[in-house]
Amino acid sequence: MENEIKLVCGESIDEVVDMLLKEKENGNHVFCSFNDVILYSDDVTLDSAYMSICGCTKSDFIKKTRTHSNVSEKDNKPAKTDEKLVQELFEANAENAVRDMKMSKLLFLTKGGKFYSMIADKYIEKMSKYTVYCKEEEKDNWTQTIKSLIYHAGEVSDDYILRELRSKEYAGIIMEKLANGCTIDEIKQIVADQGHTGFTISLLGQNMIEYSPDGLDFVEQVIGTYATNSKTELCKVYKKELKRRKPLNKISLNENND
Repeated sequence: MENEIKLVCGESIDEVVDMLLKEKENGNHVFCSFNDVILYSDDVTLDSAYMSICGCTKSDFIKKTRTHSNVSEKDNKPAKTDEKLVQELFEANAENAVRDMKMSKLLFLTKGGKFYSMIADKYIEKMSKYTVYCKEEEKDNWTQTIKSLIYHAGEVSDDYILRELRSKEYAGIIMEKLANGCTIDEIKQIVADQGHTGFTISLLGQNMIEYSPDGLDFVEQVIGTYATNSKTELCKVYKKELKRRKPLNKISLNENND
């Protein structure tokens, strides 16, 4: 039977691994939880611990630390600590979620019969807050699409997944701002600050049309003719949505006349 070692506070990865290996030498089967990652005395090594916790070997982690230190020295800013770097690696953002899900698949970490990633779960939860701003019929689809993108990590290119997730992050921010009463001029500034290319503004417009009740107004007033009168994929989506809404508007007018 394996017993859990309770960590106090502030132990480094190296110290935790050393502790587990000493228990193994004494014939004990133990485990501990470090930043929600379970490490077992039976098979732990320094590199396996660093891979599970940081997504890289110890030597790669040291290189990252040195890189941050060099940049900090040039900028006359204090170097980041190991703890700070670990926090950044565990931040619930798209990059970390994809990286951690790929690691979970490599290590075959599962929960409830599915691959499990703590960071991915936190990221999905964070993104799910935008469901309240989605069209009623798309609320479930919003979260399911984000989950599907994350769970395809390692099966399709990271660039594709991250591109799609970032676009939904931008769309979520804009939907929230619109719901809170931001003016069109304020929304235009937010979009400008997001720094879009032709491709990413097209993708943003498509996401807004698909999920936001204000999607058509957004592409008409913020993106303009690139969305409403061009040969882009966005324009195709825009015209398709316009066509879909026409019969709905007729039904609504008939109901009002009745």
